[in-house]
Amino acid sequence: MKKLIKIFLITLFCSFSNAQSKKNWTVLDFLNFSAENPFIVENDINGVCFVILSEEFNYYKSPIIINNENQNVILNIEYNETVGFLTTYKNKIYSKNENLLNPFKPWFWSENPDYFNFVLECVDTIGNYYKVKLNNVDFGWINKSDTNFKRQKIDEFVLEYTADPMGLDFDRRNNPLRKEPDEKSEIIFHTEEKKYKIWRATTLEIKNEWLRIETIKKEIGWLKWKEGNKILIRMYYSL
Repeated sequence: MKKLIKIFLITLFCSFSNAQSKKNWTVLDFLNFSAENPFIVENDINGVCFVILSEEFNYYKSPIIINNENQNVILNIEYNETVGFLTTYKNKIYSKNENLLNPFKPWFWSENPDYFNFVLECVDTIGNYYKVKLNNVDFGWINKSDTNFKRQKIDEFVLEYTADPMGLDFDRRNNPLRKEPDEKSEIIFHTEEKKYKIWRATTLEIKNEWLRIETIKKEIGWLKWKEGNKILIRMYYSL
């Protein structure tokens, strides 16, 4: 019993000490040392553009509907005040708690009612339709005249969600900050780089595969945000 009490007290002390130390953590500390916030880059982008919901569309009052190639409904997303968003995919209903089972896997998808977000990767434009990726197998067909949706260029999307007041995180050791948008350009070093691998920044400008950014330490330089289809940064979609 005494041994168990001793173990309990040691565990409690360590937890308390850890909580106390976290009070003094900086943003860089949380980015680099928090187990709850591992650095994960965004999904690859293979499409020609994104298709998102229009600002005028009220998804709390009207369902989000997407058809297949034969213009039959393949996806219906509807808000319910009791359970939140319900996804009907190929006539089967999935709740928020069934995300792992839900076959709908868009490029980005947040079901939180306070900052709902919905981003579809458009792989082709055929006639009057956007062909959008719903998962690795299925595609939806959205009429270009459907005012519930709108097309957004990929670079415009990236700028919107990485500029102030949003932001981005990047792996400074493997993807260094440079003086010019060129991989041969001089690297900008910081004294705290030895301690911190992951850094926070906001975008000032976008130029092809490069972002002109301002880091959390007020440095200004160029960062590569993608390499081909592979994304090298993490973006923030809500404040």
